[in-house]
Amino acid sequence: MMNGKIVVTGASGWVGRTILEMLSNTLSSDEFEARVCGFGSKERRVDLFNGKELLLKPLTDLPMMARTKKPLDWILHCAFLTPDHYQQLGAETYSCLNREISSIVRESILSSNAAPRVVTFSSGAATLVEQ
Repeated sequence: MMNGKIVVTGASGWVGRTILEMLSNTLSSDEFEARVCGFGSKERRVDLFNGKELLLKPLTDLPMMARTKKPLDWILHCAFLTPDHYQQLGAETYSCLNREISSIVRESILSSNAAPRVVTFSSGAATLVEQ
């Protein structure tokens, strides 16, 4: 079992929300509330599939949290633009925005009082290579 503080980025997306759902079903309500923190593109409430509600913090707040709060033990990183944004944004903007997201998470890891374990999930993390 995962011990310590657990951060889920991209928590409003399908993968992030599913991870939150699984954690909320595995941990007691008090443990879930104390140990799990969700981050998204902006502050908002999300309804989990099991009816529980969670307030997400904006991803840009994660580096500050890493510096000032209890050390981050786990970062479950799901925050990337999904491939459906590629056509709308174009390769350069799409890649740039995904790099900005990765940079925020990297800064959080480096700012943390501990060395968190990081797991990345996303089809949006892939890079397009034109030949």
